[in-house]
Amino acid sequence: LAAAAAHKLGTPLGTITLVAQELDLQMAPDHPFKEDIALLRQETARCREIMAGIASLGTDEGGPLGTLTLRQMIEELIEPHRDFGIAAAIVLHGAGEEPRAARNPGLMYGLGNMIENAFDFAGRTVTIEGRWSEREVSLTIGDDGPGFSSDILQRLGEPYVTTRRQRLSGEGEEEARAGNGTGGGLGLGLFIAKTLIERAGARVTWANAAGDGGARITIVWRKQDF
Repeated sequence: LAAAAAHKLGTPLGTITLVAQELDLQMAPDHPFKEDIALLRQETARCREIMAGIASLGTDEGGPLGTLTLRQMIEELIEPHRDFGIAAAIVLHGAGEEPRAARNPGLMYGLGNMIENAFDFAGRTVTIEGRWSEREVSLTIGDDGPGFSSDILQRLGEPYVTTRRQRLSGEGEEEARAGNGTGGGLGLGLFIAKTLIERAGARVTWANAAGDGGARITIVWRKQDF
């Protein structure tokens, strides 16, 4: 259904892209709406990338890119967020060979959503720590932002509980992390992400870090499930 919706949305999005391009070409460089049109073109291009990803879900399964090491998975997930002023630190610990996982589109989408949230709220750095033992594999996604508000910490992952802030203005970060901001979103992103990750055999927990604070999300699999 998602792939079919992405396909059908291609035509109106193509029209929006064309109109925005024509407006951009007709406007003088100093026109007050020039930056707005440039932003519109940028966001429509991002929409096309998202829809292309949805339409291709599952196409790599069983192919040469059908499995990933833990590091390869993390690198692929953080790649879209590089070069935006937030550093990404990868820390890996484990005994023996690094675990590999089948490329699971739902899992990659769910983890990607949580990593995107971390980059949204981070002050300077997002840290992704991978650990493995004979029994378990875990990922901890941490940021150095304001952390989760105590009043919604126990309800995270439920529908309609949102921590989304305004991506463009950067204002109201504290309020948005507490679920009181004016940023968009219905709070379904984390609910969907958590559901997809749990369907991939993991359990998800949330917490605020001690000391300097910041949010932490930990995902743990039994090694055979990973």
